[in-house]
Amino acid sequence: MNKHRLLCAASAYIMHEFNNQTIERLRNTRFFKLILPPFSNFLRNNVQKEIEKDHAVIFAAYQAYDMRMPPGEDELRALLQQAQEIDRKFIRQAHMLPVSIHIPYEDIEDIRRERMRHLLENCYRLFLLWEQKPRLRKAVQTLFDRNQFNSFILRVLMLYVSETRILSNSIKLPHRLGFARDLVLHTITSAMQTVAAEVAAECTRIIYGRT
Repeated sequence: MNKHRLLCAASAYIMHEFNNQTIERLRNTRFFKLILPPFSNFLRNNVQKEIEKDHAVIFAAYQAYDMRMPPGEDELRALLQQAQEIDRKFIRQAHMLPVSIHIPYEDIEDIRRERMRHLLENCYRLFLLWEQKPRLRKAVQTLFDRNQFNSFILRVLMLYVSETRILSNSIKLPHRLGFARDLVLHTITSAMQTVAAEVAAECTRIIYGRT
């Protein structure tokens, strides 16, 4: 398998695990019936949107590696523009849900840029190291020590949580859910933050083994 496709598959696995575990945690909340009907599809569509963006970032890192030119601001600007195209598709899908979504780019662009830069630069470094190592796991272990890798995955996920929280705040809920808006969004954010730490720890155990 092409190296960038393998990394995309690993990235998608992490994001799907994160989303599935978040939804499973929400099932155990007292507001399950309020939260999941309008939000489970929203969360699934939102994470798929993020996977598409991550794949674009990974491919940009691979192209930069192939040309032996470290990625910079030009790549980030192109990726941010591409992200808005993905957003438009997401909004069209969201019209089928009982919510109305407006994406506040002025509020999320700095977070989005930081997440993309973090992923872009580290994927570029990983591709360079991967030349010298036969397997992805060995390349990752060379690039990061155990704590650094955990912090890397956690930061990627927490920046996604921050962007999702801002996006969720822009959602217009049906009137019957309006009274519970703040509690619903707090519950979702809290679940995502807890799961982010758990998934980062799980990914670290996969790469480095149990301590």
